[in-house]
Amino acid sequence: GEFQTFQHYFKQINLRIMKRFIDIGANLTDSMFRGVYRGKAAHADDYAAMLDRAWSVGVEKIIVTAGCKQDIDEALTLVKGEPRLYTTVGVHPTRCGEFDAAPSPTEYMDNLR
Repeated sequence: GEFQTFQHYFKQINLRIMKRFIDIGANLTDSMFRGVYRGKAAHADDYAAMLDRAWSVGVEKIIVTAGCKQDIDEALTLVKGEPRLYTTVGVHPTRCGEFDAAPSPTEYMDNLR
């Protein structure tokens, strides 16, 4: 009835004035987005549903944070085929120990390319 018409009208107005966002630091390579916390399955994988929720509230782009070689490989897989996802490439300060394990810091950085 009249209330449903009002709800529809309100949704249309709300969609026009909805704020738009870019998430500039999403740690989407973290296993928690796949339902795993501290190595144990806690819930079903809800990665796709999480992205749907983000898109539905005005998030237009997400920049996936990749702070080491493993994260970069995972992030590149995540962003492939989804034009609203982007990724960083770099080394987070908490992962700088990876430089020590590499033959040289230069070689490590070259492998990030």
